[in-house]
Amino acid sequence: MVTSSNSNNNNDYDDVDEIARKDSVLGSVTLRGSVDAYPQEFAWSLSRADTREELFLQMPSYELQSLAEINESINDLLPGTYDLQIGDTGLDGIW
Repeated sequence: MVTSSNSNNNNDYDDVDEIARKDSVLGSVTLRGSVDAYPQEFAWSLSRADTREELFLQMPSYELQSLAEINESINDLLPGTYDLQIGDTGLDGIW
């Protein structure tokens, strides 16, 4: 358990994230780009670097159109370091 106090009272929190949510400004990230002619080969994920908690995962999909635009936003991110992984299973590049 992590304990945080202020001048008004003491507050007990079960984890650090609860303190961060209370005391920090939340951020956001937006991924913009285009897939190539083979969108079923494209995947990406965003995770917290410290906990490896996966926050967003876009698996390869036949639902995307060729050359489709990607515009995904993830909001309410706690301050910290994040890992962005982008993959192209065909190894022919990402636009």
